[in-house]
Amino acid sequence: MAGGINGGVQYLKSAPGVLKILEIILQLACVGSVGYFWDHWAWKDLVKNDYIKVFLWSTAASGIITLLFFLIFLIGLHKKIKFLNWAKIAAAIFILLASLLFVVSGLLANTLIYYKDKEHCNALELSDADSQCKQLTAGIVCGFFAGAILLVDGIVHFKL
Repeated sequence: MAGGINGGVQYLKSAPGVLKILEIILQLACVGSVGYFWDHWAWKDLVKNDYIKVFLWSTAASGIITLLFFLIFLIGLHKKIKFLNWAKIAAAIFILLASLLFVVSGLLANTLIYYKDKEHCNALELSDADSQCKQLTAGIVCGFFAGAILLVDGIVHFKL
């Protein structure tokens, strides 16, 4: 059961297709900004650095899963494997991924607050380092927006 999802160009023009494109772009922005911060971060042994790693892995995994579903629906594979209700499966997965992104974005926000309280952000700005706390802020904002769009996407798929 395909759950009323069209494939091909029709999928690109549909609400689920547009939402997936937005999700992928936002998740790439998350991984890009926070990944750049992590790559140039000199103090890799500080407290709460694990939250940055968890955020990067979770966002990357979420982006890969979103991309896989995008490709499945785009090429019409969901119409060839009819014994699965792809819309309901996608809804459940996207709601879980949204929850994951909300949690890891909150953890990253907690990390940013910690770094600001300990004056790490000021030290980075004064030293003109490549790592700046603004990159974490961008990752947090993109993470929460990606989570919200994944939640909307899950609801849209649930109603299909």
